[in-house]
Amino acid sequence: MKLPRNGFEKKNELYKDLVMKIVLHLF
Repeated sequence: MKLPRNGFEKKNELYKDLVMKIVLHLF
C-alpha cells in the first residue's frame, strides 16, 4: 500500500511544527 501524498504532507507539517517549537524554545 502506498501512502497518499496528503498523509506524507501532514507528517511533514507535524515534523516542522516540532522543529519550530524546539528552535523557539532553545532561542
